Amino acid sequence: TPASQCVLMMPKDKTAPEVILKVYPGAFHGFDTLGANSYLRGSDGIHHIQYQPEAEADSIVQVKNFFKRYLK
Repeated sequence: TPASQCVLMMPKDKTAPEVILKVYPGAFHGFDTLGANSYLRGSDGIHHIQYQPEAEADSIVQVKNFFKRYLK
């Protein structure tokens, strides 16, 4: 699934979203799966699964910040 499809589903209004979308340029599905580097057949074609440590590290920070902000 291209990230552009996720972008299209984000709320369009100016209120603070309950969901935050951050797209990591060059990241693939499984960017947070240690050791992943393969191609898998999906219902709509082939998907590249690849670990990307920088995206994984930042995603952990983003999730912790989200929880800190909204779950206090």
